[in-house]
Amino acid sequence: MSEEKTISGFLVALGTRDRKEALGIIAELVKNGRDIKTFLVDTLHILESILVGSVMGKPTDVLSEQDVRELIPRLTRAYADLRISPIPQLPLELAVVEFCGEQESAPVPVSRDGSLSLEQLTEHWQDFIAAANPFNHSVAGFLRSARPKAVKNGIVTIEAFYPFHQEKLAEVKVTQLLETVLKKLFGEKVKVEIVLGKK
Repeated sequence: MSEEKTISGFLVALGTRDRKEALGIIAELVKNGRDIKTFLVDTLHILESILVGSVMGKPTDVLSEQDVRELIPRLTRAYADLRISPIPQLPLELAVVEFCGEQESAPVPVSRDGSLSLEQLTEHWQDFIAAANPFNHSVAGFLRSARPKAVKNGIVTIEAFYPFHQEKLAEVKVTQLLETVLKKLFGEKVKVEIVLGKK
């Protein structure tokens, strides 16, 4: 996985308070021999860009301005603590746990065979939109005019009815956000694809 995609996944996990996913990404970095210090610096560079963009009226699809304002000092402190930590990844893991909090929302029960169905997603579609709303209001708005079309082989297909909405929802950072929200809501890891439908 590329550094940019790893950081994007990490920020999506933080934005949705998915502590398990964020810690899993850190563990994978350590397993692959990646330098935590470099990862932290690159992540802070991206957060700085997001903060400036937010101030300039260009909000991110993943993190709110408040999240970014909270994350930057936490990760900066983690970077400083790297010098004195006997375990390189520990300061970053601690920052993740503190930011995400101790409480995680319980997933919506899925079907008896353990797999998400179209019927369940349709039934809880408003819950899904509500869960996505805190992280990106515009994405939640696009979802309100869209609908779930299919759930098959671990792929959730969402149908948008306007080309602009389809284009925005299909952006990689947005589909990653939607996948993370679905995982938190239904307890199942899925992929999301966006198609253009006809009204």
